[in-house]
Amino acid sequence: GKTIITESGKPALIRFANNLPVNDPVGIGEPVSVIHRHGGFQAPQDDGYPMNSFASGQTRDYYFPCVPEGGLAQNEVSCLWYHDHSVDATAANVYRGLMGFNMNFDALDSKLGEDDTNPAALRLPGKMSADGTQRLYDIPLGIADRTIDANGQLVYNNFGHDGFIGDPRLSVNGKIQPYFTVQRRKYRFRLFNCCNARMLQLYLVVNGTAVPFHSVIGSDLSLYEKPLFNVGSLRMGPAERFDIVLDFSKFAAGAQVYIENRMVQINGRKPEDLAATGPKILKFSVGSSTPVNNSRVPAILRACPEGLSYLLPKVQFERTFEFGRSNGAWTINDKFFDENRIMAKPKLGVPEIWTLKAGGGWSHPIHIHLTEFYILSRNGLAPPLVERGRKDTVRVGWKDGDVKILINFTGYTGRYVFHCHNLEHEDMRMMANIELQP
Repeated sequence: GKTIITESGKPALIRFANNLPVNDPVGIGEPVSVIHRHGGFQAPQDDGYPMNSFASGQTRDYYFPCVPEGGLAQNEVSCLWYHDHSVDATAANVYRGLMGFNMNFDALDSKLGEDDTNPAALRLPGKMSADGTQRLYDIPLGIADRTIDANGQLVYNNFGHDGFIGDPRLSVNGKIQPYFTVQRRKYRFRLFNCCNARMLQLYLVVNGTAVPFHSVIGSDLSLYEKPLFNVGSLRMGPAERFDIVLDFSKFAAGAQVYIENRMVQINGRKPEDLAATGPKILKFSVGSSTPVNNSRVPAILRACPEGLSYLLPKVQFERTFEFGRSNGAWTINDKFFDENRIMAKPKLGVPEIWTLKAGGGWSHPIHIHLTEFYILSRNGLAPPLVERGRKDTVRVGWKDGDVKILINFTGYTGRYVFHCHNLEHEDMRMMANIELQP
């Protein structure tokens, strides 16, 4: 799908038209759609509730207010995506390509980027082209695994309820093993794990040797308080994102720089482990030009005065959700998704601690709609540095273990969902309703 650019304080009304074929001979997916802006802060009727589908030949307008959660500037979002969220058909529809990116900007992380003359602006790499039609040096990268047959058609197993794992030669923005000629300067990349079930462990490789990522500036939907420099690798479950900066001025002209996935996974249950090397999924060819630019990675990105330390003393409720398996399908607290069942009723503005558990050696990336949260611990230990920013998706189970998060809903009342973002698990009922109370 098209990349949507929004700005905080400028509401967006977007019409989606369903032109899906009703009798598709390929036999993958369903001709219904529901749009969920993943990581967005929007009213229930515009959040993409799985039952609110519209059929082929119909349109649906979605209103995105583009205001941060709680109205706080510290909660501004930057790195979102949108995708199909149809009940029982999300996995197949997303697999066929019903997804796209949403880059959101505000006065601090502005659309002008490195050209912004406002002294308070971050001036991160990126800017708009002179005609305003393209985003330069700031590029979303959607990483996905697909299987293609000899006729060039997508192959999908409609009965693979453990989670679909495609060809390890991953695609980036719909192309398999693409290359990108870059200038010797800083670039900003938004990394998206768009796989149905595959976990990634990404490395930056030059001449066969892994080198650190220059800086990681955000995770999932928002920027960190401070950048992390020289990060060795990035682990990403389905739907997780990282916002990074690569400085190609550090490499000689003609250098071949790769992003490589070293996580081995052969089924939807869980990864196997890391390999010494892995498929090269994207090649950067470093050009000879070294243009003058004003981009930077400042020491302070987005301050959070009402962040984790502010919310933790205000916690009033604790809940536990266990993600399990029953009769070949998937459960939360031993229950299959039922649109008429409310699993929890959090109160607006009242922080809670949720414990997320998974057994059986399975891995589950858990996504919670409407809000962002902080990871407090994994198996009682502090999370790694790259997971200490605000999140909307978190890995549970396998080597990631049980997780405690601090969550605080604000702004909207009504019914939302949380679910596993292994999309085959979601379709096979690993999803639950919450109803937000005033």
